[in-house]
Amino acid sequence: MPTVTYRPTGPGDLTEFASQYPASGEHWDKVDEVTADDLTTHIAYTGAGSPTDLFSISPTVLGGKITSVKVYIDATARVVTSVAWGVVKTGGTAYPHATPQVIYYSGSDEFGGAELMFEWLINPGTSSAWSGGEIYTMQFGVKVHPYVSFQPVKVTKVYMTVDYTVENIKSNVNVGESGFF
Repeated sequence: MPTVTYRPTGPGDLTEFASQYPASGEHWDKVDEVTADDLTTHIAYTGAGSPTDLFSISPTVLGGKITSVKVYIDATARVVTSVAWGVVKTGGTAYPHATPQVIYYSGSDEFGGAELMFEWLINPGTSSAWSGGEIYTMQFGVKVHPYVSFQPVKVTKVYMTVDYTVENIKSNVNVGESGFF
């Protein structure tokens, strides 16, 4: 089954995380690496509430049937019960995954996080199979909720994958009838 990987290529419609490191640049370029950089770059949130950052992509035209959309997040927190959600934005609405996951407790300022994965088998906005056009126009991102408002949650990598099957093209021409041998 083919898979296409999308990394952030620009800001999305929501930029709610309070800070980024380093301070120069934008949130999306702090989480776009192929290999997690252990907090050398990251976005962070310290406070009450549940902020969301969304990212745009450079879309690819997909052929075939989309079987799943997955958002991956590398995050760390200093309090064991902080949680994160993967988020997809399609049809003008952002949809956090239905099930949050606990962010790995690092216990220090060193990166001790783990990769979290959130999967959608169908489009949450239509309750139907994903279409290539929806992928072409969507955004993805991360939502977090720190357990303790003064302890930061830090996110160092976010990316999305789309799994699809290639459709077979059927022909009504029998071998030998086409003139090719």
